[in-house]
Amino acid sequence: MLDLSKNRVDKFMHMLDPKLLTDEQANRIKAAFEPLLARDVLEIADELECTDRQFFDDVVIEEFGLNIERETVYESLRQLFAIRETALDVFEG
Repeated sequence: MLDLSKNRVDKFMHMLDPKLLTDEQANRIKAAFEPLLARDVLEIADELECTDRQFFDDVVIEEFGLNIERETVYESLRQLFAIRETALDVFEG
């Protein structure tokens, strides 16, 4: 079921506030992002398999002190992408 209502999205989606980071934490995140800038962005499935992407995401999770596993985030992203693809197929087809 396609349920992207505001209440459902608000329940699972959170914005990270960079103002909560120390300079050291922000710099570590920026440094982890550098390799991603040096290459092309890939399709979602391929992007999530890249070690530089995984490292960056692990650094973000660690520096923000998030209590979540990277793979949990990735699975949610995969599900949202699948919902989007299904919706596009329905509306275009």
